[in-house]
Amino acid sequence: MRVWMGVTLVALTQASMPAFAEPTAPPDGGLVGSPAGGPVLVLGPQIPATREVVRGLLDELAGGYPVVQHEVTPETPVEALGQIIRDVTPRALVLLNNPTVRLYRAFQEAQPPETRFPPAIVLMTAFLEQAAAGLRNTTGISYEIPAVTDFVNLRNLLGRPIRRIGVLYRRGFEGFVARQGELAAAEGFTLAGRVLDNGDRSKAVKRGLRRLLDYDHVDAIWVLNDSALVDPVLLARAWLPVLRHGHVPVLVGVASLVSAKLGFGTFAVLPDHRALGAQAARLIDDLAEANWVVGERRALLPIAVEKVLNLEMARTLAPIREEKLREVDRIIEAGRNEASDGKERR
Repeated sequence: MRVWMGVTLVALTQASMPAFAEPTAPPDGGLVGSPAGGPVLVLGPQIPATREVVRGLLDELAGGYPVVQHEVTPETPVEALGQIIRDVTPRALVLLNNPTVRLYRAFQEAQPPETRFPPAIVLMTAFLEQAAAGLRNTTGISYEIPAVTDFVNLRNLLGRPIRRIGVLYRRGFEGFVARQGELAAAEGFTLAGRVLDNGDRSKAVKRGLRRLLDYDHVDAIWVLNDSALVDPVLLARAWLPVLRHGHVPVLVGVASLVSAKLGFGTFAVLPDHRALGAQAARLIDDLAEANWVVGERRALLPIAVEKVLNLEMARTLAPIREEKLREVDRIIEAGRNEASDGKERR
């Protein structure tokens, strides 16, 4: 586990995070949940990453509040979610991933306007500010690590200049990319962004990548956590065919994309999932002090990260500063257990 990047960057990025607008006191009306004595309700898929989050949550709460887990999927009906919430009567909810947030939004929208909701904490959700916008009594912890963290760490690892970073994005993500560019500029990086063309998505990705490589002459590609841009079909038809000949490192935000078998991502800085759960537990304590009202609380940034390097890919691109491998938490190599980490190498 690594605590990331120091006080200055935390302060800069935290100041740029949006506040979740909410009245300072709940309105009169029907109450969903039971702030006085109900459990914390965790909703989301049952996968290894979410289990790590829950372990961190349970360890940090240490029995202070009971925790109830329910698996929900994109196919879970809104009515089924409503029944779970009525049965559990939670004092707080923890929502794990984008489909769970969309399901909870549908539940809120189905309730009378005067309904009071227990606080919800959103975790493991890409582009939190967009995903949770408009949800009542809701806050969260961003799943995106500020991109400059990736850039700085990659620059420290590779023995080649890393100054211009290319990124593809869809319309609607201009604000997010602009904020990341401002932070990157403070560390000497230039972010070269290309808005995706309309039309066939596969062709648009190919065109955008070629423009970044051939016209913008970027030193690396940063891939957003946007499921509309990175799915198995687009990876196979667009990203991989272009980037296999691009000879630049690829920065990703999902562990599965830094894989020896896939051969796509070179480096990733990811939230430490257990630390994410512990951070959510501390947020629950803060909400209890605030009478279970989110108020104008801003979304938080993750406090700890995991650095993952596809070492075999990185070596084909540039010399590696071997002494810096000590700072990498997980090393990926062909024929090697992908769970191995830098500590084992020392």
